[in-house]
Amino acid sequence: MLLVFVVSSGAFAASARWNALGGDHRFIIDTSNYSIYPGRVTLFGDALFIVPVPNFLDNNVAAGALLNVADNMTLAYHYNLASAGAKNLSGALAGLGVDETALSKAERELRKHDVGTPEWDKASAALALITQNNRLAALTIRTFPDLFWGIKTGNVSLGIRLAAAMDSVSDVASTFETHNMQGLAVLETKTAISDEITTSAKALDLSLGATMYKTPAGDLDLGLRVGMQSFADESPSYDTKVESTGGMDLAFDARLNKPLGKEGNKTLVPLLSVNIGSLPSADYNEDFAPDVTAVSYTRGNIGIGLRNKVKEKGLLVLGVVGGYSATTFAPITTIAEGDALKKKELPETTDVVPSATVLAGCEFPINKWLAVRGGVNVKFASVTDEIVVQEVVENFVADEEDFEAVVGSRKSTNVGYYYNMGFRTVFGGLIVDVLLARNIVHRGPYFLTGATGTWATNVCVVYKF
Repeated sequence: MLLVFVVSSGAFAASARWNALGGDHRFIIDTSNYSIYPGRVTLFGDALFIVPVPNFLDNNVAAGALLNVADNMTLAYHYNLASAGAKNLSGALAGLGVDETALSKAERELRKHDVGTPEWDKASAALALITQNNRLAALTIRTFPDLFWGIKTGNVSLGIRLAAAMDSVSDVASTFETHNMQGLAVLETKTAISDEITTSAKALDLSLGATMYKTPAGDLDLGLRVGMQSFADESPSYDTKVESTGGMDLAFDARLNKPLGKEGNKTLVPLLSVNIGSLPSADYNEDFAPDVTAVSYTRGNIGIGLRNKVKEKGLLVLGVVGGYSATTFAPITTIAEGDALKKKELPETTDVVPSATVLAGCEFPINKWLAVRGGVNVKFASVTDEIVVQEVVENFVADEEDFEAVVGSRKSTNVGYYYNMGFRTVFGGLIVDVLLARNIVHRGPYFLTGATGTWATNVCVVYKF
């Protein structure tokens, strides 16, 4: 019955837990950890999990299995768990899409002109560009495979993750060219052309991790991820091919779990994360990719948290995280100078977002089969958004005006905050984590108050065997 109330979900396994404890899984030890610290996978084995994820269209679940194949070795397989590369690739492709209004306008413009005229060639190229971008945007990126392997030797655990995401479509389309021959009469002939079009996109992520237990400073988690993404659209009949450039992702994560005091009930958790890369973008081509924008990014955060046991089985989490994000846009366009076309690089712009987040959460067992939890999160962010504006430059000698592109900026600040509540139930080996809807306190279930809505926004089901 709990699954019926799901409307959205985070990653997998225990995302309902850490979202209810402040919103950052790195401050606790949980199954979500091994997505960025692959060495932690050896802590979790012999389990199955399933998470409904509505945004995956027809395949609306994320699921997986963790198996202890030996005392010191764990294998894991995930289905429909989007990797960082898959998210980058999907975002880049979505940005290529053109709405139907623009497509209809280009088709009408093409029909206005005779085949072979300069106007027809220009309209045909514009229509081909729109159609090509829509084909790329229509690709559905699926993650397959997503494999983890971990081994523990002594006080060191090593882990590897391989995630591949892809989609490819091959189609044969029949189009018609209309040739107008003017003389005493107008003769129209139609020629059928068979056009084989191949559209593809792929992403590959490789993650390496090591966890060193019982070092003098505590348990140390390290993770390194390298990813590559690309796409292409090719039509041999028309000798056109658009390939991507960029599409690189590099990330490093580190975390320390340092016990405090003799009893070890308190644990200090400093953490560090650095991520640089670029989204895949079409490689500039005067005919087939005349307007492209390269997007690169630098992200990072540093934080410190405290984990405290409450009456042996309870947990209190406190944390502060400072973040930084800079995204740079480098557009290239094609302009006309007389009868010739010219490549022009427009000014780069960078959006910068420093932020600070404070979080707190508490989890407490009511009995052997029920635990309740809740948390709050407050985030402060300052946004500097650079934009390109046209500045008029007057030439009084020649009595003419010129336009120069200059970079301006807009600044804003905002504060976001939320609270979450949830619970965990255990029935034998079945574990169900539920993140309740935030409005359940003041609106309640439909049959109590008449207010529409759902009970839960995240449900994770794990079977431990």
